[in-house]
Amino acid sequence: MLSTCKIKNIDSSPGTYCGKVLQPNEEYLIPDYRRVQWSSDDEVISGITGHKIQVGDGSSYINEISEQVNYLKSVQREDSFGKCIVHQTSCPLGYITGWFGEGDDVTDPTKVGGGQRLVYHHLVSDPVSESVIIGLNIKENGTYIHEGFIDCLDAKLDYVHAEVIPIVTESSAGSETNYNNYYGVIIPAAGDGTLVIEDSARKLVQVFTDPNTKIKPDAYWNADYNTSTHEFENISAAPAGNGDYNMFSTINVPTIFPKRFWHAIPLLGNTSKWMQSADAVPLGSNMQIKIIFNTYGDDHEWWSGITVVPHRQRLI
Repeated sequence: MLSTCKIKNIDSSPGTYCGKVLQPNEEYLIPDYRRVQWSSDDEVISGITGHKIQVGDGSSYINEISEQVNYLKSVQREDSFGKCIVHQTSCPLGYITGWFGEGDDVTDPTKVGGGQRLVYHHLVSDPVSESVIIGLNIKENGTYIHEGFIDCLDAKLDYVHAEVIPIVTESSAGSETNYNNYYGVIIPAAGDGTLVIEDSARKLVQVFTDPNTKIKPDAYWNADYNTSTHEFENISAAPAGNGDYNMFSTINVPTIFPKRFWHAIPLLGNTSKWMQSADAVPLGSNMQIKIIFNTYGDDHEWWSGITVVPHRQRLI
């Protein structure tokens, strides 16, 4: 248990820190599991030094800026014997590990769970290859792919794939528009484009910097996300490729999507496979997980169920 740490918005306007919106004079008690995240967030430190938020303990607020920062960062890293506490995990700070057998209810961006179940039942004469797609509400609930479990019943070397695909932006052919198609990526055009896209049809897919190479793929759009309306606003072009989002006219973009993280995993009999991993890969807005089930050899009845193990900011 860490020392109690609270934050107060002392500014005259609302402020957002680590995803938490604080109204003027509103207080927020920082949970222990998010303490390190808050103490290392640039916006939080700027808020303290800019006299917009104030740090306090359980009973009072601290006046000196340097003391506020030091108190916020005073995270205990030793046990009662003075030994260093080490915890090996791929879970990012401020996230929680969960086990899910279904996606989110995508009709409500604030929901966790309640969506498409990750179960499959193949009957004789069904198509040899079928898929289940689960949507996740990611923009208001940061999500990383971590591990998974594959259960099966009466499988005879049947196999599964799993990949991440984008939600496609629907378009039609046109002329003199502001959109062009470049190998499946929708890029800005200066009135000489060939795609017609309704504003409401735009599906922005977040692009991340690779944690290993520190390289960020080209992204051609910027936008603000409104947590009140749950919509993207102020969508603008980034023709130089230095934006934060892309839009796709197809899921088959080899350099970006699909990102297949399970490929031809064989299933036999009645068993469970643990797809163990020490990695965590971030998912962005309007990304989906697609599980493809393939029946092998002679047609036969079989079942499968998938459990995904993501790191998420909020669980049910």
